[in-house]
Amino acid sequence: DDKHSQYNTIKRLQKNYLIRAGESLSQIIPGSGVKPASQIKRLEKEIKQIQEEINRQREAEMLAQLNDTSGKNREENNPRIAEFVALLKDKKEQLQRLEIC
Repeated sequence: DDKHSQYNTIKRLQKNYLIRAGESLSQIIPGSGVKPASQIKRLEKEIKQIQEEINRQREAEMLAQLNDTSGKNREENNPRIAEFVALLKDKKEQLQRLEIC
């Protein structure tokens, strides 16, 4: 029974490191466990995808204006563009906070 409880206390810290701890590692080691550089790269990738989507929406809006189709498509695209712009602003703020730290 003692070996079983010792087995339950072994936690993986990184790929090659095992430690024995009685409580959760998130309580012992502060932070999310994600390297800041990795988090920055992920945010940059998300920002790039959002910018591409905004460009696609604006391009579709311009094509709709050229084709003189009903204003329905334009009305649908405007809120979507605004949502993407707000999301982009939020992601850029997160990126700045990470780069400052």
